[in-house]
Amino acid sequence: MTKVNSMRESNFELLRLVAMFFIVIYHMFLFFISPIDPNPLYVAIQMPLHIGVPLFVMISGYFGIRFSPKGLFKLLAKTFVLAVPLMVSYCLIRHLGIRELVKSVLFISHTPFWFIRSYIILFLMAPVINHYLENITPTRRCYLMLALGWIAVYLGTVGGDPSLAEGKNLANFLFLYCVGNCISHCNLSIFNTGGGVKWLFLWLIANLLLVLLYIPFHEGIIGKGMMRMFFSYSGPGTILNACLLFLAFKDFHYKSKAVNYIASSCFSIYLLHHAYLILYGPIKSAVMWIYANSANTITLFWGLSLLTLAIMTACISVDKLLTPVWSLSAKVGDWLSGKFCDYKSL
Repeated sequence: MTKVNSMRESNFELLRLVAMFFIVIYHMFLFFISPIDPNPLYVAIQMPLHIGVPLFVMISGYFGIRFSPKGLFKLLAKTFVLAVPLMVSYCLIRHLGIRELVKSVLFISHTPFWFIRSYIILFLMAPVINHYLENITPTRRCYLMLALGWIAVYLGTVGGDPSLAEGKNLANFLFLYCVGNCISHCNLSIFNTGGGVKWLFLWLIANLLLVLLYIPFHEGIIGKGMMRMFFSYSGPGTILNACLLFLAFKDFHYKSKAVNYIASSCFSIYLLHHAYLILYGPIKSAVMWIYANSANTITLFWGLSLLTLAIMTACISVDKLLTPVWSLSAKVGDWLSGKFCDYKSL
């Protein structure tokens, strides 16, 4: 890929951390706050927070996933080591039965982490996708974007196809991946002028208006339409929202070894905080305590934000402690690739 030497640009690594922050705090509102509090603000705030997953896929498309057995084994090892013991423990503690116990061991086909399954599929497809995108003509690029956009966005949002609904599928991941690639390769003035401050300002104003407009219409057809357009991962509003923040960070150039080091643990943050044993155990207890002791909405937001930072810090610490395990999985992947296949020819 053309940007291999920029894979660790700290502005994008910081964006990964911001996206993960959005995902963690969004889950707190989705699973614990909204079900017990009818305040429409707590539903409205989920729309701007729901761009975390699209941002991750767009970043992958911007740089291009570099497929390797080492990378695949490291991805699988993190999922197995971090997720499976927690899922098995959850099944045993809740007495869910042998069926659920077996499903928890089949950590890819039956994982509750739909993002992991979709991303692994995208990872496996990356060599073919990258080869096509690197050698594509402008006309074919436009056709590809229109075709994928029609499938993922129109059919997934307006068409009502249940297999494409909500954007939790490969079609939408391919579209988001190509959006990131298009921003990387297309020398359009709209992507390269005004600086990150302009895009960040537009993102802030747009999301403020989004939240304020949803609140008075949340019970009617307008509110339902806004949720479909701005909450679904395939919604045009969601994708545009992600693009605005993406462009803001794209123009914010700087280098930081500390940020790069911390951001390399984002995948582990997702796995650990979303494991049911953790999510419905200590995280739920902490969220409920903050909710019960918050004097108003502002203190609730501050409390949940600090809790999110604490969760991310704890997950990063666990990931760094397991660095020898991740290194070993990478070596196994390299050994197997040398033994059975020449993946560089893909």
